[in-house]
Amino acid sequence: MSLQWLLVSDCEQRGCIHQLHIMSLLWLLVSDKEHGV
Repeated sequence: MSLQWLLVSDCEQRGCIHQLHIMSLLWLLVSDKEHGV
């Protein structure tokens, strides 16, 4: 979790929250497919 928190903090400083949001959605889609199989 600490690694993810560091990524979030880095994104906040760079102002790329929208990018993080997109990656989160993609992560959810991938997880959904893995669980669906």
